[in-house]
Amino acid sequence: MKHFAFPTLRSLYIEVIGEGCKPANATGFVVQSSKGPHLITNRHVVTGTDNITGIVKWIPTELKLMHHKIGCPGEWVSRIEPLLLYNEDQWSEHPVLKEKADFVAVPISNLDDVDLYFYDPAKPWYCFAEANAGEDFLLGPADVVSIVGFPFGKSSSGFFPIWVSGFLASELSENYLGLPIQLVDSRTRVGQSGSPVFAYRAGGLLPTSVGTSSLLDGPVGKFLGIYSGRIDKDSDIGMIWKASALDELIQSL
Repeated sequence: MKHFAFPTLRSLYIEVIGEGCKPANATGFVVQSSKGPHLITNRHVVTGTDNITGIVKWIPTELKLMHHKIGCPGEWVSRIEPLLLYNEDQWSEHPVLKEKADFVAVPISNLDDVDLYFYDPAKPWYCFAEANAGEDFLLGPADVVSIVGFPFGKSSSGFFPIWVSGFLASELSENYLGLPIQLVDSRTRVGQSGSPVFAYRAGGLLPTSVGTSSLLDGPVGKFLGIYSGRIDKDSDIGMIWKASALDELIQSL
């Protein structure tokens, strides 16, 4: 059986569909809530609003998601999820930030023959080897992170995502514009909106956040949040809405 890195299985290809418009592409991922599974993606993806100007370009009506077939990672099944029902938006926004936060949760229910691979923003550390459970590693400015999605709607094979690497461009403890946003220096493109951002290490001797080092015998990683675009159209500096803010949305559902 093939082995896949954690984030590879968790990024979902999205085709955004609107009446009378050419479909657009984006990325998302799935979380579990008290109301069942939800897709997390950017607010501008479901509203058709330009991320920089705030201008509404078009009105998406549904999302076509490419899921892994149950028990068969690497085989895909497509499922449609509506964005509008009875003229009501189907997504939920952050309970406090509302439209200021460029991420939403969309309930998904068309899941026959589908395997779901969840992120849990409340428990962002992941490991392959059980012995490394709970281990973390030191992260800070200039450290490498990966934006795992579908630039230009392209994939690495089938509907597996493309890993685009960049560098943390701000302190993890600080917030850009007073919002729960981490900055990243990376050459991103359309289609990567909604991508999960992950710090992934293959293992070995790694510095930890408490000033020691740990010898890890397998891959480890930390889910940092959701990518939502650049701070300016002429800049390579992008924004990551933090996992803690995503968890606040999930807990509010």
